[in-house]
Amino acid sequence: MTTKHTSAADAAAALTGRKKTQQRIQMMADRSEIVRALIAMRISKNMTQAAIASRMQCTQSRISKLEAGTDDSLSIGELRAYLSALKVNMSLLFDDHTEPAAVRIKHLVFAIDGLLKSLSETAKSVVDDQEIIAGINRFYKEVLVNFLIRFDQNYKQLQPIIQINAPQQSASETLQIHNRKAHLHQTKAVRNLAHDA
Repeated sequence: MTTKHTSAADAAAALTGRKKTQQRIQMMADRSEIVRALIAMRISKNMTQAAIASRMQCTQSRISKLEAGTDDSLSIGELRAYLSALKVNMSLLFDDHTEPAAVRIKHLVFAIDGLLKSLSETAKSVVDDQEIIAGINRFYKEVLVNFLIRFDQNYKQLQPIIQINAPQQSASETLQIHNRKAHLHQTKAVRNLAHDA
């Protein structure tokens, strides 16, 4: 009978029969979250260590050592250079758990707002690229709709507990208005294309 292990730490404990080995392996895994994320991004972009090294102007063995290390051994400079080689931007979010949840959420809302503005600018600059426009459209349908639904659910849960000055319309009503405007915009775009043809 084959045993399935849920982690490398579980497998190590099963092989050695020692709980301490499991704890040590799990601690090492916990200290390598960033490194694992870097490796996953490199692989998802079909890039080799040699390609990253070439872009970072270092040796492949340096990349191998970096990927074999822990987050503690990774410098900010190495992280930025590696991400730059992947053509990935880096953003740092300092989440102070001593701050009230409302303050922490506000910081995230401003970050999301900045990203949505960036997405809007991207859409404006690639209006002729239907593949990108379709991807942005899917994003709005999937991600933002789900976000607004969850926001509306949380809003409704908070209403009986605390006094919230109700906006003129709920998030779901705002979403319905947005969907109608988007549909009208798409209809106009199709008419313009038909008129130009």
